[in-house]
Amino acid sequence: MPYGTLIAMPTAIVAGPLLARFTTRGVRLTPPALHDHRLAIVTPSRALSLLIVLLPVLLIAAGELGQMVPEWRGAPALVAASNPVVALLVTNLLALPVLFGRRLRDAKTQYAVWHETMEAAGTILLVIGAGGALKQVLVTAGLSDLLARLALMHAISPLLLG
Repeated sequence: MPYGTLIAMPTAIVAGPLLARFTTRGVRLTPPALHDHRLAIVTPSRALSLLIVLLPVLLIAAGELGQMVPEWRGAPALVAASNPVVALLVTNLLALPVLFGRRLRDAKTQYAVWHETMEAAGTILLVIGAGGALKQVLVTAGLSDLLARLALMHAISPLLLG
């Protein structure tokens, strides 16, 4: 940790404010044009909202508890209910009609739902995907094996390897 801090602090200073002084000369920022994609919807009751939030937990718990009953062990419905992916899928399929009702078929509503969900998750998914692709390129190219052999053969600083 001390080595990382020792390297990270000057790097952040140089790569941040100092570099910005040289690279942003003459750049004028204008406020972006914002589009409001939010919908005015009637919110469901608190009890229904709480049920939707707790539904995956209840499905997984019911599936696991149902496996303890000898007659029900291995029942396909219980096995499916205890699967977290299935529990979340069922919850989403129930939550959308509860929240939007018949307006879910409206194109404007679908656009707003997709826009709001992808705006938050899109960047995260992009970074994770790019990191995975970079890892695979390094492994396929043999760079990871090369670095491992170099680290074993020579006394190379972990900071330099990082």
